[in-house]
Order: sequence, then structure tokens, then C-alpha cells
Amino acid sequence: MPIIIKQAFKAIIAIFLILSLNFIASPQRDIFSESISILKNKSFNKFPLLFDHSVKILNSKPNSYEAMYLLENFITTSISNYNSQHFQPIYFQYNLQNVHSLDNVNESTCLKIMLSTLLVIGIADLNEIKGVKFFKEILTNCTNNDFKALIEFIIIVCHAHNKDQSSYYKIDQFILKYPNHKFNAKLNLYKIMIENNIKEIEGRGKADQINKPISQALKYAKIYENEITPFGYSIADEYYYFISTLYLNTYDFKKSIEYAQILKKHNFDSEKTDELIYILNDFK
Repeated sequence: MPIIIKQAFKAIIAIFLILSLNFIASPQRDIFSESISILKNKSFNKFPLLFDHSVKILNSKPNSYEAMYLLENFITTSISNYNSQHFQPIYFQYNLQNVHSLDNVNESTCLKIMLSTLLVIGIADLNEIKGVKFFKEILTNCTNNDFKALIEFIIIVCHAHNKDQSSYYKIDQFILKYPNHKFNAKLNLYKIMIENNIKEIEGRGKADQINKPISQALKYAKIYENEITPFGYSIADEYYYFISTLYLNTYDFKKSIEYAQILKKHNFDSEKTDELIYILNDFK
């Protein structure tokens, strides 16, 4: 076979493989993107679809940034905009009122994790107790550590959302137990915020109090600068956003704008970045 034809043939095979890989990967990306869109737009009529997507993503990629962002957004959106009617179709589909045990927790584990999460969030009166009980069943009897980590992360996010200080110790335990877990990239940021009582650092005269959390944030930004989120920006940008808001809270607008511009350049979450820059423009 002539060399030119051989090279052309190899090029065609390479293109075919690339296209095949993209085709295989795209459904997973699609259901993640659709899930985040449902949450962002608060399309509560689509929550049953969101629930099904979540089970698929957790089952296929439990230790991933997709799982981390999906759970974080699912929990915070559900708690902040809670209405039991959003979840009624799921509640009745799985007959949750009459379910008192999960049976074999090593079968359909992610489905059972998501159902338990709905109960913990408070889908109906007294069901939070049942949800916690189900979490304990899975943590005790499940043989898959990635699935156990999902539950521990869910508990942390729920506690952090409710400003429960015990989440700090739960984060420490998680990081010790799963030192190489993807979720640690965000949990270390949670830890900085809780450890330094970030909500208390606000107003003029507080600038000296942000030195420690900013130093910690910059350290982790360096560690995670090559870790790319499903949204296309670096995990480091989560830390830069945090730094920018800290400078804003202490009226150091010059520094805040400096980090906001970095976020803009890196195509960080446009909604958060645009809102930050809009606020800062009032102080120019």
C-alpha cells in the first residue's frame, strides 16, 4: 500500500476513534448539563427527570466533580426552595411512606442514596428520621466506599447549608478517610469558610482578619489549578471567587476587582462573576 494511502488511512481511523469517544462520552455530559440547568432554572416540574439523571451520574461516576457539583446544587436548591409537591411523583412512585428498610444496600445503591437524601431534606413529616436511618444502613452495610463517601458528603453539605458547626469536624473526618477523593477540592474551601467564621468578617477594620483565610485559599488554588470542573473552569477559580468576595466584604475594592477580572478571564460561573463585577462597578 503506498505511503500516502497508509497515512490517509491512519488519519481516517484516528478521526473515527475521536468521534466515537465523543459520541460515547456525550450522553453523560448531556444529562449532567441538563440536570444543572433544571436546578439553575428551578424547573421543579422536571425534578423527577433530575432525580433519574442524578441516580445515573452517581452510579457511573461517584468519585467525580460531576457528582460533587450535582449533589451540592441539588441539596442547596431543594432546601432553599423546598416544597414537598416537587417530589410527590417520586414519593409515590417508590411508595416511600411504606418503605421501612432498604433491604440489600448493595443493590441499586445510588437510587437508595437519592431516595434517602429526599427524606433527609424533609419530603414529608417525620421522614427525616427515616432518611437518617437509611443513611446509617448504607454506611454500615455497603461494600462500596465511593458510595459511602457520597452519603458522608451529602451530610456535610446539609449541615453546612444549615450553618451547623459540626460540619467542620465531618469535613476533617472525610478528608482523613478519603485523602485522594475529588470532593476534597471543594471541602477544603468549606473548611476555610467555617474555620475562619467568614460570615463574621465583614466591614471596615476587619482587613487584618482575612490574611489567614486568603493565604489558605491561595495555597489550595495552587494545588487545584490543573483540576478542571465539568463547567470548563479550574477548581482554583472557586478559591479566587472566595478571595474576591472576602476583599469586597472588607472594602478592599481594588483587590476584589483584581480577582474578579481573573474570574472573567477564566470564564468562571458567568452569573456569579457578572454579579460580583456589577457590585464592584458601584465603587469605582
